[in-house]
Amino acid sequence: MKNIVCACLLLLLNVAASAASNVVEQLPVLAADIRHGQLTNGLKYFIKANASPAAKVELRLIVNAGSMSEAKEERGVAHLLEHMAFRRTKHFSPQQLKAFLESQGMRIGSDFNAFTSNENTIYQISVASDAAPQALQLLADWAAGIELDAAELELEREVVLDEGRQSQWSTDFYQSLFKVMYPQERYHLQMAIGDVDVVKNIPLAKIKAFYQREYQAQRMAVIVAGDVDPLEVEEKIKVLFADVAKGDLPNGYPIPAASPGLRFFSHRDVWSIAHPVVGWGWILPAELSWSVDTELAYFKRGLLGDLIHQRLLSQAASKESPILEASWVNGHGLSLPTRQPEFSFSVMVKDKQMKKALQALYREFERAKRFGFTQQELDQTFAKWQKLQATQLNHLDWAFLLQMHVQYGQSARDLAGSLQQKKILFAAIKPEDLQAELKRLLGLPDQLATVLLPLR
Repeated sequence: MKNIVCACLLLLLNVAASAASNVVEQLPVLAADIRHGQLTNGLKYFIKANASPAAKVELRLIVNAGSMSEAKEERGVAHLLEHMAFRRTKHFSPQQLKAFLESQGMRIGSDFNAFTSNENTIYQISVASDAAPQALQLLADWAAGIELDAAELELEREVVLDEGRQSQWSTDFYQSLFKVMYPQERYHLQMAIGDVDVVKNIPLAKIKAFYQREYQAQRMAVIVAGDVDPLEVEEKIKVLFADVAKGDLPNGYPIPAASPGLRFFSHRDVWSIAHPVVGWGWILPAELSWSVDTELAYFKRGLLGDLIHQRLLSQAASKESPILEASWVNGHGLSLPTRQPEFSFSVMVKDKQMKKALQALYREFERAKRFGFTQQELDQTFAKWQKLQATQLNHLDWAFLLQMHVQYGQSARDLAGSLQQKKILFAAIKPEDLQAELKRLLGLPDQLATVLLPLR
């Protein structure tokens, strides 16, 4: 009996030691000097002091409300409201708003930016540091102080309709893509540009109702990155945004269920390509949090993508190959309208050999699945990543990192922290782990094959 007890204890100790060796350390996802918090109304804020470029600052207001919040009779109102935000607000008359933007080197209609997507409306401006208090007031007005004028609405309808005409090809493309990606969802019906009849005729009262209903504090985040005093900015945010109404709408939209089986998407007359392009990709489940497991999986896909990309480029070097060029993506906010990440490969096709190119692409997956990768390949890829890492982050870089953190939970570390985390993750990965990850991906639902043809 004593021998059995000892054997069991030794087994338990070995299991515990094995489990401990598999634990991967995760560093804090935010750089230590990022000042962040949440107001009592639910609005979140993130402030990053950054020295270069001097006397400049980037500001963002992210509202988790987009065209998916629109009823059928409201299609286009989220985008129309975004346009009206630059007409007048509680603290800026039309003349004052125009004067402020122009004083910062921006022109209405071109240099400043805001955009509406299926799930978000994002306002972003760049100003001199001494204009940051005014810029924060403007962001606060966009959050809860947009003033809607009937005569200005008629002018803005024409601007939005013209924008719709100019972007018709893009709208048609993504509408077709979303219909294939999400056949059971409304994304293809809820394009941000909206319905022409709605944009032409929706009453002012319905735009106000949408604004009051959807712009709620718990769905908002403010980002400030630049040459500022974080404490001063924080105090300003606490005062200016305190009265933004808190509501009961969820902060985010439901994630679509996976669609089983391979789907196929093709589109003609794609103006942005000179040769046919074929692709293969995955629509992956959205992460509930940026846990160490999530970050490790993301890192594995990054290595996997780069390794397969290098093999595809080697193929392209052969005269017999149907492939001219190859690319890959791994991340959020690329072509998907949801918070889901995508992982995909695209190859430019030689001499209209679309079928052969698609077969060559998938064959490379099968070859890697069967034979895997070498440690030397992994080491060379990671060494390349280290060489390519930036040496400095500017205000735009930090604004982008924080925006990705707000929207998708991703990390916003400084360069040293980012590199250290990558080294930790790389040390935990073996070639067979990437082979296993590829096998897992090839067995998942939500795979999409694409064929795109250039203008005839």
